[in-house]
Amino acid sequence: MSEVQPVNCDVEPTQTHPRVRLFVAGDSPSSRRARRAVEAALGAQAQSSGLRFEVVDVLREPERALESKLLATPTLIIEHGGTVSRYVGDLYQREDVAYELAQAVEQD
Repeated sequence: MSEVQPVNCDVEPTQTHPRVRLFVAGDSPSSRRARRAVEAALGAQAQSSGLRFEVVDVLREPERALESKLLATPTLIIEHGGTVSRYVGDLYQREDVAYELAQAVEQD
């Protein structure tokens, strides 16, 4: 499995630039598991597609959690095609998450 490198995304999402943000709390086991799940779902094609993927540690950047109105971590926010989806909690083996991430990759 190739690792998808997160980028710092200050670009607003548009029809041509989907954005995937994963909010985690430090390097906890649930944070690592969520990151692995998203990276696996995005796969190598996300790296070559230029999809904007960002991991936000809310312990280091609590203001980002407040701005996004987060209540818990891990939280995955997918913005594409004018829609915003949020997934909270365990992201491992979630077909709905994998499907939506695939759609975001294809859109980019």
